[in-house]
Amino acid sequence: MVGDQLVVPLGRGKARLSARVRTSEIERARQAAGLGRDSENRFEPAPWAAWRASLYYAPLKPSKGIHLRFLLGDGEGLAILASGRWPLAWQVLSWQQDNKHEVLLQAFRLLQLHATRRLGLGGIEHVSVQGNNHLSGGWDALAEAIERPVQHVDGPSYEPEMVAFGLALGALAPKEETIDLAASLRDEPPLYKLVPWGEVSFGVALFLCMFLVMSHHAASLRGELAETTSRIAHVEWAKDLQIAKLKSQAAALEREVTPLEKFMERQFTFSRAFASVAEVMPEKTWLVVAEGKDLLWEKNPNKALGEHYLLLDTGVPNTSGDTTPPEINETVRRLERDSYLGRVLPRAKLVDVTWRQEGGNGFTVFTVLLKPKK
Repeated sequence: MVGDQLVVPLGRGKARLSARVRTSEIERARQAAGLGRDSENRFEPAPWAAWRASLYYAPLKPSKGIHLRFLLGDGEGLAILASGRWPLAWQVLSWQQDNKHEVLLQAFRLLQLHATRRLGLGGIEHVSVQGNNHLSGGWDALAEAIERPVQHVDGPSYEPEMVAFGLALGALAPKEETIDLAASLRDEPPLYKLVPWGEVSFGVALFLCMFLVMSHHAASLRGELAETTSRIAHVEWAKDLQIAKLKSQAAALEREVTPLEKFMERQFTFSRAFASVAEVMPEKTWLVVAEGKDLLWEKNPNKALGEHYLLLDTGVPNTSGDTTPPEINETVRRLERDSYLGRVLPRAKLVDVTWRQEGGNGFTVFTVLLKPKK
């Protein structure tokens, strides 16, 4: 006896399927087909091939669960217990015209017992019939006896042609997992046939590609190392300097450079500011004293004045001596509204007003401070 085994998934677990046959039957099949012992042709059980053909014509619906399908012909057939695409067990059927009902019922009970006792399953859930579906007494009686509905599906009757068709379908998928009854009779293949040359070639090609990439990367790193070494050699003067001293020198340089950067970036100039003052002063006013100062370079500048400011002492005639000349407020408003002064010295503030008299003429001197926002 020879045979084969196959482990297939079954629910959350697995099931081991096995089939055995007499060696003489395998040899007769080989001789009939003209095949030698070194032939790699598979020898499948006929029910396995018939099941493949049955699924081709009518896949299981629903696809999940434990199914029992009757493949019926003229006086003979198969009862196949299946889960998904795997046949778990089968029984060869043969009946006379008057006992077909009893044969089908007995097959159901035997395979139901096999499913629950041997496979540890919950039992048969779905029953279907394919092929010659004639049954004296009707299928309702069988459905009542097995307490399950019987579904009729498309497909040919169970005959040798159906088995041959299933074998042909299997030949189209040579790598499909299946039962091969002649697996143990074949001579051990030579070593070179066991080597997966495709995978080996792919691995060698991948190794060569990685080698080239890594070689290029290593050459790039060597170049960077040489460049870094050259740069280090050009800063020998800093070799003996301590990190703290270098940081101190860098901070001192930054303190000197920062004001200069601000000076170069800002838009304020005293010449432009005094030109704007001259343009906006009312007609009757005159500048007594004009002072401008830049505090950008001061170590401790007066924060109230900002980085720069203008201080304008302005005179205006005052004939009444009792009222404030309107030119004072007008001067402040004009300074605030000037396009240039409003951008660089937007804060115009009246800080002092005095009344004076000289040569019999009275006049008012008022002081305006122009400074930035900050």
